[in-house]
Amino acid sequence: MKRNLCLLLFCMVICMSFAQPYNLTWTKRTDLTGLPSEISVYSTTSTLNGRAFSAWYAIADMTTGNIEFRALLSATHQTPSQFVSNYGSNAYICTNGGFFDTSTTTGASYSLVLDRGSVAASNIGSVTRSNQTYYLTRGVLGVDQNQNGTCGWNYSLNGVPWIYPIPSQNVDGNTPQPQPSSSFPAGGQQWDAYSAVGGGPLLVKDGKSLIDYSTNYELLQSDVYGNGVLDPRTAVGYTANGKMILFVCDGRETGIAQGATLDELAELMIELGCTNALNLDGGGSSAMIASNICLNNPSDGSQRPVSAAVMFTKKGASSVTPNFTQLWNFTQASGVLPSPDWTFASTNARDIAADNRYVYVPVRCGTQGDGVRVIDQNTGQLMQVLSMNGVSGGTFAICGISISTDGKILVSNMTTSPSASPFKIYMYDSSNLNADPKLLLSFAGTSGTGTLTARMGDNFTYEGSTMNGTIRVASNGVAGKYFVWTVQNGAVVNVEPTVVNLLNADGSGYTTPLGGYPRVYPAGNDSVWIKGAGYRPSLFVQNKYVGTVGSALQNNFGNTALPFIFQGKRYLASVDYAGTVSGYGDNAQGVLIDVTNNTNGVSICRTPTNFGTTGNINQTDGVAVNVSQNGFKIFFLSASEGTSAYSVGEDVSTGNMNPIIKKSSLVYSNPVHEIAYFTETVQQATLYSLSGEVIKRITNNNQISVTGLSGLYLLKIVDKKGEIFNNKLVVK
Repeated sequence: MKRNLCLLLFCMVICMSFAQPYNLTWTKRTDLTGLPSEISVYSTTSTLNGRAFSAWYAIADMTTGNIEFRALLSATHQTPSQFVSNYGSNAYICTNGGFFDTSTTTGASYSLVLDRGSVAASNIGSVTRSNQTYYLTRGVLGVDQNQNGTCGWNYSLNGVPWIYPIPSQNVDGNTPQPQPSSSFPAGGQQWDAYSAVGGGPLLVKDGKSLIDYSTNYELLQSDVYGNGVLDPRTAVGYTANGKMILFVCDGRETGIAQGATLDELAELMIELGCTNALNLDGGGSSAMIASNICLNNPSDGSQRPVSAAVMFTKKGASSVTPNFTQLWNFTQASGVLPSPDWTFASTNARDIAADNRYVYVPVRCGTQGDGVRVIDQNTGQLMQVLSMNGVSGGTFAICGISISTDGKILVSNMTTSPSASPFKIYMYDSSNLNADPKLLLSFAGTSGTGTLTARMGDNFTYEGSTMNGTIRVASNGVAGKYFVWTVQNGAVVNVEPTVVNLLNADGSGYTTPLGGYPRVYPAGNDSVWIKGAGYRPSLFVQNKYVGTVGSALQNNFGNTALPFIFQGKRYLASVDYAGTVSGYGDNAQGVLIDVTNNTNGVSICRTPTNFGTTGNINQTDGVAVNVSQNGFKIFFLSASEGTSAYSVGEDVSTGNMNPIIKKSSLVYSNPVHEIAYFTETVQQATLYSLSGEVIKRITNNNQISVTGLSGLYLLKIVDKKGEIFNNKLVVK
């Protein structure tokens, strides 16, 4: 009997240690009109832990391609209903967004607002507590361009949003953690979210509740993050099967709706199917609009004007047809050189890379000496040359280049025999371009990999961050295989590379030579594209040959076929050659190939002019792309004929402005003399110089003065719907 009683008590303790399901009864709202089949709304008045409770949630299927998640900012606070009204009939569901300054009607957002690639507001960077400054990582949640969910903890570095898999573990009263950087907290990387919102805390990650009242790493106020605090709540989350959820509950109404605690909110989001979820601003801000109706009863008695809102909207069709617009052209054919001259003699540069600010070109010799040139993307002007301290060895000390997702610039030497002179990769930090490089890899060749005499380093590719990344190298003259190194926590795991043996479609060994100076480009879903001189771009999936690009390229010179995705389509960017000189390609031309539906590819866009008439005796070239959401910049290099840059989709932004398509109809009298007029009153307009300096900013106006100015400027406009547009503005 005593044994049975102990067993019973043990079982009771075990059962009590796990959260019990709330088993709320949710009713589908069939009275709401105008909603597409992808969106459903549910409500409940079931009790929650014995308390009166009222809640609503909207669930949207994001996999059909018809629904888009938006995050909008208003310079003057608006109610969620006003956000919907200003957006128009394509707005289906709307709730309030993150935290903000409520002291005035123009108070700033304290939480991230990122919409279609443009950062309208950043998470608050620091707070002062206990007479100390704490740098914060706050929770964020959003979607990529395909509306797949993404979340983590966020901090902005030089205006660029970064995301971390763990928060900075600040504790009020303790010594503050270091300021977030590209290496702290561990695993951070530049965030390529398409649309996202900030708030806090992150409620759920990977299906588990994160609420622990003994920790408050996001340093939220006690009225938000407090044990037992009952409040109206707003949350956003996503499921494992491609759905998103917006949730609101009422509170502060005794006997009617008493709200929820944060731990209850986290468990509710999990019960609704969320694998990841974020708390947004609550209290009097909490409101949900569907079919132009406010479903809940905001605790202020009416909807509170807020600085930001999130929505489920109708997804608009792409408005960009790829067409190259020249940014700058320093090729043999142009006869133009930058000042100072950073360009290179024939074959002294063989690769190129770009992040969201600069172009990077490893150059040997030249008027600036050896070193990686850091180039302004919009003007082509030299910003600086990276340090060569500690760089040594190889036939060429620098040659190939790639950039990790966490902002590290990786540069290889070129060696004709690693056993005689090791193959090396150096690592620079884009957040500190004045620092010396660090050695990431030194490989002296072993007979086990068959690379003792294999040429390495003409190029390489890097996938992922330096916390978790992959180096791929294909060696000149080595057929049917390439080599892989794994990088974790900033260090190479395997000094001797893994050998990847390529296969034919039938599983037999692939013995076709990969061409001269071949590159292996990761393309997602366990696939790679390979291109070498004399070898057409070929796709391999799970190491098996799938197909080859055919007539989209005029000939087979060069070794570049960079894959990227833009607005749901898959492209290869390459350098084609229209003619030959002494058996080598000349008249280089940049080309964009659509490989979305056909491996053979369709050439859809070419640079308007060729690069020159000098034969590319080395048969090496390069392409780099900086993709935004409604446009991209693309940079071409031919080792014999120079470098040029183009934009697609009116991507004309500078510095940290996130580029999007222009809306020219907003601005009239362009060129202008003293005043630029808008066809409607806009929320905000900012005038930038070409170097990215803010010249002037106006809010809630239909004009901006340009008196005393002259030349070409960039005008960023936030219209009355919260849409953001960039325009070139010529001032005479």
